[in-house]
Amino acid sequence: MIVDYENIREMERRVVRSIKAIIKAGSFLQDVELIRELERNLEWFLTWRLKLADVPTVMWCDGVIDLALHQKGRLTYEIKARAYIGPESDTAPTLRAMVGTIVLDETSDRLRSYVFNIASEEETFDITHAI
Repeated sequence: MIVDYENIREMERRVVRSIKAIIKAGSFLQDVELIRELERNLEWFLTWRLKLADVPTVMWCDGVIDLALHQKGRLTYEIKARAYIGPESDTAPTLRAMVGTIVLDETSDRLRSYVFNIASEEETFDITHAI
């Protein structure tokens, strides 16, 4: 399978812009539309990023909900949410718990690093900065 790394980088930039908009607004959970935008951007980012996962079936993300964002350091943020994840061939993805840490790059709209753990009773996906 061919993975479009430029798409992944663009999705990274969208996630960073969403987080920076939330920071600039000064509200991590008060501005519902900014949170929804970050959820949508994470959905697309995870869809592209899951294509690099070491699993026998190509997976996709059909949505991120119940997002909570907490600052852990100057450029480090913890994310907790639930994500709909399933095989690309299936139209009924499973809702799974997701936790992660994102470290922003200070000088650009890129992620310096990230780690996401998406789990259900059947399987777990660990997504780390690998590109």
